[in-house]
Amino acid sequence: MRRFLTRYAAFFRLPDVVRLLAIVLVARMPVGMMSLALLMHLRQLSGSFAFAGATVGTYLVAMACSAASASKVRLVTSPAYGSGRWVIREPGG
Repeated sequence: MRRFLTRYAAFFRLPDVVRLLAIVLVARMPVGMMSLALLMHLRQLSGSFAFAGATVGTYLVAMACSAASASKVRLVTSPAYGSGRWVIREPGG
C-alpha cells in the first residue's frame, strides 16, 4: 500500500498535474450534474425511479456514442472557409 501511495504522490508532484486534474474535474462536472438533475426531474414527473433511471441511462449511452463523431466536427470561422462553416477534421489535423 505504501508503494502505491508513493507512486501517486510522485505523480501529483509533476509540474501542472494538479492544475490539469482540477480543470478536468470542473469541465466534466456538468455531465454529472445534468444526469442528476434529469433523474430528479423525471422521478418527480413520473413517480418512478426505474423510468427515470432508464431514461438517464439512455441519455448517457447516446451521449457516449455521439461523443466520438462530435469531436471530429468543428465550426470553422476562418476566412479560408468562410464564416461559420462546419467541417470534419481529418485524423491528426
